[in-house]
Amino acid sequence: MSRIALISPGAMGTAVGRTLLSQGHQILCDVADRSLATRQRAEAAGFVSAMSFDDAVLGADIVLSLVPPSQALPVARRYAASIALDGAAGRRSKRLFVDGNAISPQTAMEIFDAVAGVGARAVDCSIFGPADVLGASNVLVFSGADAASMAALFVPVVETRLAGGRFGDASSVKMALSIMTKALPALFLEAACASAASGQLDVMVSLFERLYPGIMSFIGRSLPTYPRHVARRLDEMREVETWLRELGQMAEMTRSARHNLERLHHAALSGERKWDLLRLLDAVAERGILDERLRAPPSRVPA
Repeated sequence: MSRIALISPGAMGTAVGRTLLSQGHQILCDVADRSLATRQRAEAAGFVSAMSFDDAVLGADIVLSLVPPSQALPVARRYAASIALDGAAGRRSKRLFVDGNAISPQTAMEIFDAVAGVGARAVDCSIFGPADVLGASNVLVFSGADAASMAALFVPVVETRLAGGRFGDASSVKMALSIMTKALPALFLEAACASAASGQLDVMVSLFERLYPGIMSFIGRSLPTYPRHVARRLDEMREVETWLRELGQMAEMTRSARHNLERLHHAALSGERKWDLLRLLDAVAERGILDERLRAPPSRVPA
């Protein structure tokens, strides 16, 4: 049994934590500064509450970071600062930090440098599939020197794959797939708004369902979650742009998709409402969220 600190118990973090718990591992989490809903979710899942971030990471063999992309590097640096207090180099070398965030390989390498700089080990993990469960519909991709041992913790429940021995390889896989999984909903929104303006939205959706059932299954599952998670999706798209630019690519399609998602974020549709696909498309069209005549929200382009 391993003691695993979960940073932090959001929807995906809770799903991952429950899976590890079912395999006999102990899950610790720091919820001292989190919302009541997060604290209740962690307690209901059977996680052990730590008194602080330091208590959680110093009391664990493995630390699993599952946070919004913009928080991934700060969490890794905070982790490094915490275990630097553990004076014995031998103890630090037994600690394992697992980054499971949607970040560019460039950000991943900064995380690796922070963790390796204090003598700990690091594994890169990318999670594919539904965000609120972990099971047969998911695939976990790992990279880094200890990738195989970390993947083994999930093998009984989830399909796992190894991307390579270098930390950051799993992030490259995540970035490539994110171009499609984030840009496709943005493109579908554009098609839906044009169809609604022509009075043909219902026909367009029904034809997609008839002719492209695989695409519609994905759109129907993912797009209604965007009002709640669009800020995180934008962070992921910015990471993708950073990666593409480092590779010397133009990133025009990714950038255009990000602009559409920024419009959706700017519209501030209720994230508390449980949207179905058609009602969401109607709301986007009725509000003219992609209307060129509206003033576009500020665009934050990666440096």
